[in-house]
Amino acid sequence: MAQNNAAPLARLIEQFERLPGIGRKNAQRLAYHILSMTDEQAKEFADTIVEAKTKIHRCPICCDLTDAELCPICKSPSRDPRIRPDRRQSPARCAAGLRKDCLCRGPYILRVRM
Repeated sequence: MAQNNAAPLARLIEQFERLPGIGRKNAQRLAYHILSMTDEQAKEFADTIVEAKTKIHRCPICCDLTDAELCPICKSPSRDPRIRPDRRQSPARCAAGLRKDCLCRGPYILRVRM
């Protein structure tokens, strides 16, 4: 079903469609919701996206997302330096025995430095 959307609306829909798990209909819903916002709300939304993109990076130790030099877990003085939490590894890989140096703990894979 072809729609005759204004060019800026069509571009907004296309951008939302690029997000994982967002199809055409959900992209349209999101775009229409953005257009129903007040100018202040839309600007705050856009500014929040830009702020997150510019300030958030990967922790150099565990690769978790943080806005500080190190994430709170790696920065903690009580953290055992022999154990390195690694968000990039999959718990399924550890359970399958593909990683001998991993211990699965909650949302993290704890890699023991040998």
